[in-house]
Amino acid sequence: MTIHIAPFPFKELFLQFKADVEKRSGMPFHSFKGNKYTDDQEGFKDSLFKSAGKALAIETWKPEDIGTGKIAKHTVEAIELPYNNFFAWDLRYGSEGRLHKVILNAATEEKNRLEVESCLYDIYRTDEDEAAYTQAIRVFGKKYPLLAYLFFLKDCSRYVPVEPQAFDYVFPLFGAEFKTAGQCSWKNYSEFIGLISELRDMLAENLDEVTLLDAHSFAWMVRDLPKTDSVFSRLQEYFSLGPKDRLAFTKARNGQGPYRQRVLEFWQTCAVTGCSKQSILEAAHIKPWRAGTAQECFSFYNGLLLTPNLHQCLDKGYITFSETGEMLISDRLSNADCKALGLEKTMRLRMLEPGHKPFLDYHRTWYAELHASK
Repeated sequence: MTIHIAPFPFKELFLQFKADVEKRSGMPFHSFKGNKYTDDQEGFKDSLFKSAGKALAIETWKPEDIGTGKIAKHTVEAIELPYNNFFAWDLRYGSEGRLHKVILNAATEEKNRLEVESCLYDIYRTDEDEAAYTQAIRVFGKKYPLLAYLFFLKDCSRYVPVEPQAFDYVFPLFGAEFKTAGQCSWKNYSEFIGLISELRDMLAENLDEVTLLDAHSFAWMVRDLPKTDSVFSRLQEYFSLGPKDRLAFTKARNGQGPYRQRVLEFWQTCAVTGCSKQSILEAAHIKPWRAGTAQECFSFYNGLLLTPNLHQCLDKGYITFSETGEMLISDRLSNADCKALGLEKTMRLRMLEPGHKPFLDYHRTWYAELHASK
């Protein structure tokens, strides 16, 4: 059975990730490139790929070099770079713990050199990647981080490194029950790349210029996200549900399904304008989904039935509501903007229940903080 990234967990984690990056960088997050926080954390990968490429000097390799030690020496240089932290290539675990020991030995000793360099030559100078990977397992052993790194150096647009402990923690957060530890094989690596590719495609719907390496960085950085009660409680609840209930949960996140129905039943028409065309009205969360607990997100008291323009103004912080329901309009909207959007200072919520109060209080506080910070 093919394993995929689930859209709901991705969206939850991406929004938390985006908010965390913007808080740490102090700038909007539109792309991994150019954001000072993501650059500081993960920007070394591009530099590493380029530096390792120069060290490999693959363009100089010739068939007659196989068995001379040249290929092994170039490969060792491409591994032993000071900012290569994809696996322990140094002596921190002793000489026996060095994953590239076979390559290192081939650079200085004739024993097994021909076999080692033939394998490396096939990785980088042929297009038979599956065969080369399978051969590498036989020659180097099932050393997943080493093999993935070697293939990453071949083409970072197609291959990325693997650190089993990290990714075996991350993938289940995205609803993908996938393991790499003890699973070193071409099939497993291909499935791993497939999941990272799915993350890349999902990120590309929200950001600019997303590469496979960016998606790898995103998955890596998700490990260190603050474990906020709201996001992780919703994920925990989502994963506890069956397939049918998970669909309902996802719809509620988007103001659809049973949640929308409950908001419709309460308001009947637009909570502000009285518009009765229910097909165009939207169930808006007062306290945003990203900030609420699972219980708060499903409460119909946290919902307002609004026309699309009012929904967007509420979500973007251009309007809020007083304790008694009067609409408060941001002074960042000009009179012309208000007229175009149909906003008037006399507008108010048509009715209020005590259950609405904590959600409106939250939104007013957020609205005030948003305007104070700009």
